[in-house]
Amino acid sequence: MDDTFSPVTVAQSITTGGSTSEPITGQVTDQHGDPVENATLVSHSITEPALDKSDAKSLKRQAEDLQSELTDPLPDEWQSFEDQFQTGNGLLDTEKFADGIDGTYAVAHTESDWSEGRTGYLKSEVDDPRITLPSNEQVIISLWDATEEPTGLVSSEGPVDSSIDPGQLTEGTVVIEQLSPTSEVVDKRTIETQVEFETNVAFNRGGEEYEAVRTSLPTGVYRIYPEDNPSAVTTVTVGSPSDISSAWEEDLRNEKDQLTQRAERIRNLLSQDHVARSTVRTNETGHFSVDVPSNAVKTDLRAMKGDGSLEDLSDPSIEDLREIQSGGYNGTFYLPDPSGTSVEPPAENVTVTTYRSPEVPFSNMESFADLQAFLEEQRLNETVDELRSEYDERFEEMERSSLERIYSDHKTLTETVPGAEDRYLERSDFEEVQAAEDLSSEELPRETSHMQVALAGIGEIEPPDLGGENPAEISDGLFNAEYPLPDGIDSDTIALEAHYPNGSSESIGEDYWSIGSSGVPGLGGQTLSVSDYPIPEDTPGVELRVRAASSDGGLIGGGTDGILDDRVSATNPTFGGSTPQINAVDFSTLAPGPSEQVSVGISPTDDTGYDSLVSAEAWNDDGEPITATVDSERDRASFETDGEGTHSVRLTYTNQQGDQFVVSERIDAKQQSRSDPATVRASGSPQSMTGVYAVTGEQLESARLESNGGTLSVDVIADDSDGPGELNIKPSNAMQGTTHTIDVEVVHGSSETAVQSNIPTNVHLTSPRSQALYWRSSPGFGGAPITHEGETRYGSVEKPSEGKHVIRTYTEPDGSVTISTVESAGYVDRASHQASQWVGNVPFVGSLVPFGSAIPSGEFVGVLGLAGIAVHRRRYAQ
Repeated sequence: MDDTFSPVTVAQSITTGGSTSEPITGQVTDQHGDPVENATLVSHSITEPALDKSDAKSLKRQAEDLQSELTDPLPDEWQSFEDQFQTGNGLLDTEKFADGIDGTYAVAHTESDWSEGRTGYLKSEVDDPRITLPSNEQVIISLWDATEEPTGLVSSEGPVDSSIDPGQLTEGTVVIEQLSPTSEVVDKRTIETQVEFETNVAFNRGGEEYEAVRTSLPTGVYRIYPEDNPSAVTTVTVGSPSDISSAWEEDLRNEKDQLTQRAERIRNLLSQDHVARSTVRTNETGHFSVDVPSNAVKTDLRAMKGDGSLEDLSDPSIEDLREIQSGGYNGTFYLPDPSGTSVEPPAENVTVTTYRSPEVPFSNMESFADLQAFLEEQRLNETVDELRSEYDERFEEMERSSLERIYSDHKTLTETVPGAEDRYLERSDFEEVQAAEDLSSEELPRETSHMQVALAGIGEIEPPDLGGENPAEISDGLFNAEYPLPDGIDSDTIALEAHYPNGSSESIGEDYWSIGSSGVPGLGGQTLSVSDYPIPEDTPGVELRVRAASSDGGLIGGGTDGILDDRVSATNPTFGGSTPQINAVDFSTLAPGPSEQVSVGISPTDDTGYDSLVSAEAWNDDGEPITATVDSERDRASFETDGEGTHSVRLTYTNQQGDQFVVSERIDAKQQSRSDPATVRASGSPQSMTGVYAVTGEQLESARLESNGGTLSVDVIADDSDGPGELNIKPSNAMQGTTHTIDVEVVHGSSETAVQSNIPTNVHLTSPRSQALYWRSSPGFGGAPITHEGETRYGSVEKPSEGKHVIRTYTEPDGSVTISTVESAGYVDRASHQASQWVGNVPFVGSLVPFGSAIPSGEFVGVLGLAGIAVHRRRYAQ
């Protein structure tokens, strides 16, 4: 047999006379097409004795029907409920459903069904309830009393009460039951409603409070009902019915720890050899070879993996993964594709797909909710400081003399900018800053790296506005630039570097630059001149990196000390090839575990001459090289993480003429792997040769960034028309100046059609001013203000850690949103922001903002009228 198909055998539980057919061979991959090593592959074969040879249907058709019957995840109860009460698009016909209910009933929504409502007096404030909910959003369950009817256009209790017909919102206890494929209860939770929303009328701050249950639920089918009215059952799915995993659940037990009917039936078929089960493990390339009985008619193949947790088990199953998760494992799993892979044996070159997920089917509801809260807190507190890639050439690779100059430049800045030295010494093994010549060959690159991280995000001096002009040029193999310095630059701290497309870099000595008068008002009156700096003849161009410290103002956010770190670039007119541009560096995950296969590729800009990825190198957190390979057919590189911490990867790619270019990126390996919402991280520099590009992880096809002045355009290419369930944007590396506008558009498909969904959007900002102003629009009077306390329906600002803000908002139904920040706000900015918090609510009733927030002071009596503000209270699920 070919070594490609040499798996590790875990178990071979096949029978039927001991006769086997030719093995089924193939490869297990993840959703990106990357091989999954050490995955457990489980086959279930339906054999001829299970089928009726006298039946008019073929054995193949009978086997397909039996397999569907044994793996269908949807209980008949769900199908019956959907047929009776769905109005279309997964919504519930409450009037029909509540007909005959005497008392309360429960309905389910997403948070956006409540908090993004912007309706007038004659429309409902809360959207129609759902019977199909997204799998990656929190669920809001509310109780409604069918015996009570609101009166008037707007109920005296508030606009929310008139949202759903029949009934009024009430409080009580909600029961949630997770159902097996045969309708047994496998898990159950009982949760009291509590205040989640409140209305505050403009001139009466004692508004109405509204109770509900907020929770996170694993993908699956659920009954929800009031504890005091168990006959009023609403059946819902979390996740589209087609996305709920079908599975061979021979170990699934109900809440009384008894096997479900489905599990008993599968076990009986296994004992009779009507179904044969076999388990093997994939090799290092994800390949497998599995034996099946010679009388097998149809074989179902599924694969799974849990960070090494299954390797010591003789015959692992999904139930083992559930036990691992309930035992405190907070990482992700590789789970079978929801639809599985079926073949007629024998078969070869079969691809079995897995997907990366934090949840196991039928996992414990309470544990799952706790896990989501834990992961959310972890994400909120992360920063990108250690993930910045300032150099493509590693410090360990530089010649000693070059690295000493770079270290000395870092040392000057570290000792000049207040706070930087303390940050450096927190990371360093030394108690004081050392001279470059006193450091060993191992210490010098390590300490340079520590200084680089210490300086990242400590305070930004606004770069000069170049007015669209490029101050740099190359002529006759010599680089020249006239760079206007901002106010307050300390000329003794200026450090210049030349960075080349092949990844190399070097310090530019003082012999090649000088400081003179600019003669331009408002730009500090000084110009940095680089004169006749020789560059390699065959280079496509060069980037000039300018760094300096200030102790005389100019710092974004109003401080007095900070760092200027800017780049300008020039192309070489004698270079005859193309210079490929990058839209994104796409990783399979941005949060892998300590020993997880990661793949990465380049998404190039169309028609800029990109050809292919030719090589890759990777390093672990200690700077030790780890193996990285390139799959030329897929144009992607891969490496396996080696421990926790920051991992670096350097990709070399070519243009269509064969010239080489380099891009470097970093990701953070966690103690346990983590599945993240769709994330776009800005990298590169607006004035560099590659420009600004996106770094993306799972749940996205790709992304594209464009920086123009203070505006960053973020085009997100989603997997499907609904878009991601949540979007995280980390734009700090591409933001310059004191006023920023981030224009987000989420699209899908090759035609880049707008998605049809309000997408929760989180913008993570590093080192903003503590009282910066934020808008969900362009800034100014009449816009859509976002406040630090979240008093408006447009979003809120969280401060999870010192030096970090997270703007929480959402897109329009077409997936677009504009988010603006004003770092150095003046009196007019603050006045218009505060006034807009009031007048923005005029056309609407019950707009949503965080519970318990202060209502801004002011007297806009004639403008506000009866407009109200409804607020939501808690972020984390129960």
